Amino acid sequence: MELSNVNWNAARKSVLVLGAGAFAHAIVKKNPLMPAVLYGMHLAEYLIVARKAGKAVWYDDFRCFLNTLVYGFTFWLPMKLEIE
Repeated sequence: MELSNVNWNAARKSVLVLGAGAFAHAIVKKNPLMPAVLYGMHLAEYLIVARKAGKAVWYDDFRCFLNTLVYGFTFWLPMKLEIE
């Protein structure tokens, strides 16, 4: 496994921790604003960039949407950089 792949895997794990933290904050403070904003940004990423990058490497829309929702830009940015 090359070094850049290791860095992206660490970034993906960090995104999972941030997502869990956003949900924990929402539960403790009884305010769903933080996860709503986070997943709203992920939805925008999917609609603007990730769907096109996923189609370029033959990912179906559902897989691309789910991975973008979970990992955000750490999913589609390595694909986009590899394509270009």
